[in-house]
Amino acid sequence: MTQRQQDVTRRVVIDLKKVEGEIPRTKDGDPAFEVLDDSHLTLAERQGKITVLEVFTPQQVVALVNRALYQMEYSRKIHRERSQAQRDAEKPVKETFKRLFPATSWANATEEQLKAAVAEVYKPKGEQQ
Repeated sequence: MTQRQQDVTRRVVIDLKKVEGEIPRTKDGDPAFEVLDDSHLTLAERQGKITVLEVFTPQQVVALVNRALYQMEYSRKIHRERSQAQRDAEKPVKETFKRLFPATSWANATEEQLKAAVAEVYKPKGEQQ
């Protein structure tokens, strides 16, 4: 992603303290909106439902969606980078494990075998097997 642009997300003010009492919630306290608006619902279907547009303006909904999408994309990117860093860090240990214990799969490695592989990877260069 490039530098984040100044957009509608930053210009729209959403005072959550002001509207938090209007937000429908699950028994666990999580937001629980069911519909954006009720124009398509019958009178019976509208009973007791608080719509998103009763609590937030359309501009606030757009800002909330943009913020949620930004956060989701950021989380996915960070998770991907963290997973790759973990694989990169494990690679020399796995290779050394395979060399030291060719008859044992990585999934069945014992704690002692893993410690031996880690020790082999991180010992001074002149001392490695």
